[in-house]
Amino acid sequence: MTNRDRIKTIIAPRRSWNPISEGPLAYRLGMSGRSVQKEVKALIEEDGEPIATSTRPPYGYYRPVTQEEIDDCVRSLKSRLGSTARRLRAFERASGEAILGILGEQGRLGL
Repeated sequence: MTNRDRIKTIIAPRRSWNPISEGPLAYRLGMSGRSVQKEVKALIEEDGEPIATSTRPPYGYYRPVTQEEIDDCVRSLKSRLGSTARRLRAFERASGEAILGILGEQGRLGL
């Protein structure tokens, strides 16, 4: 049985009210938390597994089966997408300003 199969087996009976968080899942599998994240990401993106993450207590991974659970997951993903886009724009502005500041400082120093 592969790690992905083991993860699917552990997550399959979980619902939004009893998800399994990364730490206990990693412990049960004898993997690092980062490895669990990578495997879950691959299960979702490559294998098309409907695995959700709870963004409010109790936190963790679960299999959404009701329309409410599906809607909560979609809402959470859309919210994260918007937040990531805002963070990207802020980073691009800040890094551009930092580069201009460095270039200005180098010019003042004659470098």
